[in-house]
Amino acid sequence: CKECGKNYTGTKNRYLESTKREALKYYTERLGFRQIERLMHVSHVSVINWVKKAAEELRKVEKEKRLRKK
Repeated sequence: CKECGKNYTGTKNRYLESTKREALKYYTERLGFRQIERLMHVSHVSVINWVKKAAEELRKVEKEKRLRKK
């Protein structure tokens, strides 16, 4: 972008949801980000982002559950 100076690759959802789920499964089995990267041939940065997004979604669900109980 000429205005803000950011670069956009135009790739969105580069990985399948099944790939993301498998990476999250490995993460819950205590594999490290770089181990998952080597095992699945995906970027460790992508795995970090998937974990962050999943954690955020879980927090939202937990918050909704607490609000419903009140």
